[in-house]
Amino acid sequence: MDTSTITPENTLGFQVDEKTLQEFLSHKRDYFSIDLDDDTAPYLMQNVEGNLVLGVDLPDRFYGCYYYNGGEFPYIMKKEIEYLALESGSRQIVGRIVRCVPVPHTRFRFGLNPGDPSVADPNGDCCIWTLKYYLAPA
Repeated sequence: MDTSTITPENTLGFQVDEKTLQEFLSHKRDYFSIDLDDDTAPYLMQNVEGNLVLGVDLPDRFYGCYYYNGGEFPYIMKKEIEYLALESGSRQIVGRIVRCVPVPHTRFRFGLNPGDPSVADPNGDCCIWTLKYYLAPA
């Protein structure tokens, strides 16, 4: 494996359990899922000074990384991320990202007032996006 193109700038690393790592090694699995949230968004999405870059018109209300946008993924992914490194204990594999499929996972709506809890709502204008990164050997 030529690892000369794999750098810290184009690779994201994740801790996984041994079972997940083994599923990749045995070719039973070819994707890794990551939920987009306030913690993961800065690493996965284009942003300017911490503000996510949208690929669609700005909504009337601020949704952060939870904008449903009618089921069309509204954010721009970081182009420089080319590889995922999955690590379990002392073992690690690196996969080249072939494609990423964003899937709206859980729909909800924010509370009416600041500080109110979010409410699960199948018709809500917010969602947690799951990013399915399909990988090939690096």
